[in-house]
Amino acid sequence: MIGLFIIDDHPVIAKGIRYMLHPERDGIKIAGTALNVGEAISTMHPDDFDIIILDLYIPGTQLI
Repeated sequence: MIGLFIIDDHPVIAKGIRYMLHPERDGIKIAGTALNVGEAISTMHPDDFDIIILDLYIPGTQLI
């Protein structure tokens, strides 16, 4: 099973992604969600996920 971590500042988007995925059908489990990168870093565990969906336009986040 593939672990997925979602980082998005809009909870409705994260909820929508969760709604679209069905673990039994898709083989994807939601390992966690976060509203910003700081929250993600403090809550995620690298062994729990394989893929991250990241909103690149989170206010207050500087990626580079």
